[in-house]
Amino acid sequence: LKHYVLIVFLTISSAAFASPNQDVFVAVGRDDPAGLRKALNAGADLNGWSQHQETALTLSLRLGSQRVLKALMAFRELDINRANGAGETPLMLAAIQAEAVWLRRLLLRGAYVNHPGWTALHYACSHNKAGGLDIVKTLLDQHAYIDTLSPNGTTPLMMAAGYSTLEVVQHLLEAGADPRLTNEQGLSASDFASKAGKSDVVKLLTQSR
Repeated sequence: LKHYVLIVFLTISSAAFASPNQDVFVAVGRDDPAGLRKALNAGADLNGWSQHQETALTLSLRLGSQRVLKALMAFRELDINRANGAGETPLMLAAIQAEAVWLRRLLLRGAYVNHPGWTALHYACSHNKAGGLDIVKTLLDQHAYIDTLSPNGTTPLMMAAGYSTLEVVQHLLEAGADPRLTNEQGLSASDFASKAGKSDVVKLLTQSR
């Protein structure tokens, strides 16, 4: 959080010297759709990276810049699947921020649910925010691979066991997630839950094997 507050501060503070591309991110930080349109009219790249390797769309989702998000989504040229420098897609960020409305809008625009590496389903299972279960259900309804593997072999069920709610874990199990899988460190979903001190999740996972 401190990192991205600093990004916004540095971006806004340098506005007087900004190029049109930089002005896009100033507008995102201020949640200023008029400033966004002005920068784009001056030739800014709608899908370009900031100096911190964010796109306007990924940063808007991260910061919750609702008015800029609405303005961005009106552009046909917007690349819905353009990832930031960390490999995070807009759909992944909508999932981890529990932004159900924007997640559905991204899906309607053709956001990729499945791709190699960390996915939106992993991200949806990595928090216990209100609405997280509905986001998991939406992604599964859109044919998200339930046992998709991260680069180190971690599944969404493992993430949910360690970081999400009992309800999300239960839904994943009912949808067919495999509790017997282990990642490259040899950790199972039950191990994730145990490390997090979640005895109710450990019990559920043990009963499901």
